[in-house]
Amino acid sequence: MTTVINPNVAQAQSKTTGKNGSKGPSTMKPSLNSGRTDISDVTREAWIVLLTKQGDPLVYYQEASASLVYITPEVNGSLTIVPATREFIAFALSDQIYFFTQKPQSRAKNAPMIPVPTKPPFDLVNMVLGNPPPEVPRLRGIANTPFFTKTKRLVEKPGYDKESGWFLKPTISAPPAPCNPTPEQVKQALEIIQQVIQDFQFESDADRANLIALMLGLLAREMIDGPTPIHLIEAATPGTGKSLIIQALLSPILGIRPTMRAEPRDDAEWSKVIASAMKSGERLFVCDNINNALASGTLSNAVVSSIFSTRALGLNKDIKGEIHWNWVMTGNNVTASMEVARRIVRTRMTAPTERPWEREQSKFQIPRLMRWVDEHSGLICWAALTLVQSWVANGAKEGKANLGSFERWAAVVSGILENIDIKGFLANISESFDDMAEETASWSDFVKAWWDLHTNVPHPTSDLYTLVAINNIDLDQISN
Repeated sequence: MTTVINPNVAQAQSKTTGKNGSKGPSTMKPSLNSGRTDISDVTREAWIVLLTKQGDPLVYYQEASASLVYITPEVNGSLTIVPATREFIAFALSDQIYFFTQKPQSRAKNAPMIPVPTKPPFDLVNMVLGNPPPEVPRLRGIANTPFFTKTKRLVEKPGYDKESGWFLKPTISAPPAPCNPTPEQVKQALEIIQQVIQDFQFESDADRANLIALMLGLLAREMIDGPTPIHLIEAATPGTGKSLIIQALLSPILGIRPTMRAEPRDDAEWSKVIASAMKSGERLFVCDNINNALASGTLSNAVVSSIFSTRALGLNKDIKGEIHWNWVMTGNNVTASMEVARRIVRTRMTAPTERPWEREQSKFQIPRLMRWVDEHSGLICWAALTLVQSWVANGAKEGKANLGSFERWAAVVSGILENIDIKGFLANISESFDDMAEETASWSDFVKAWWDLHTNVPHPTSDLYTLVAINNIDLDQISN
């Protein structure tokens, strides 16, 4: 029997046999003789079949882990990315190819040879798993809501999108975003987003603008060729709603609740957590309730790297690739090293009362916010898509804002905000740096204390130590 691999040339018909000898339903698959010894050619031919499957790909290549992966559903209906195992490859080959071996038709001498169904050869499974060709589709992650590609195309069709490398599995029903939003539609979209955040208070217009920039920048991430800064949602006291506003504003954009991670303890843990997020193809990286100073060299490097490399947890190899997510952190009066502080865009929230967590539900415009968000998630998603689509339809002009190491991000996001007339974006960047940077804050406290006490009158150096002690300024922090 002639071995046929290319399904565009011919098809081999096989039939399954039941226990009683009856023939099962016919299947039309490319066939492959499992007894062939030209393993390299067989591997290439098997890949041709796997790559010509109709519909979404069976298997993908993930740049970060440098390995084959596939998509599988979870119990809650969402999708997840998992490594391709030998068992999975064997199943995929069996599903797409009819494997057979040649055996005599009977025990009679010189009996004719006939094809008999068999399993994929073990060597072939290993060769397919370890030798993916360049044509294997690249998978960057799973999106649960429509998103924009690098070419500013809005992806709304479920399934694998080859241009972006993302797989779209919608989890909410959002109305189609208009291709060319009218001023009335833009106004309506802004009002919807304002409803989400109306019960929260901010220190300035800049803080509010930076928060909206986080939401819209998440949708525009593929149009930003380069890194994005850390969005810090901060307050002076607990209970101001930092974690809540992240979930309320970003859940409709993600289509799922954002994963709220605990703060990694040290550089080694930062490395493992980032590697895990790279493997899972996340769109958002959230660290909730930062309690210690952000002074990780790994974090500082990851935020600005075009290609980031780190060691994966439990694997003796590096995870390497681009980071495509947006960074978000929350905390009270967060401090950071100078390197990390200059990579932070802050939204500072204020509390309307001394103990904001004790506010009565009747004091809120929307008493149970997350229930309301879940009920209106499709409309909130539509609003955000409409605002970004308005910028695209109006020529996608770059904005005037700039931030070192994040120039492309600042140009795109400020362009979106300027198009919808939201002012104040990044206006607090210098102030927030001075507040957060540990080294800068210590020197600022020292200089202010000296000036308040002595102005410009010369004094002996012995007065320095007295001044530092009285004002509780950390000398070790300054010297370091």
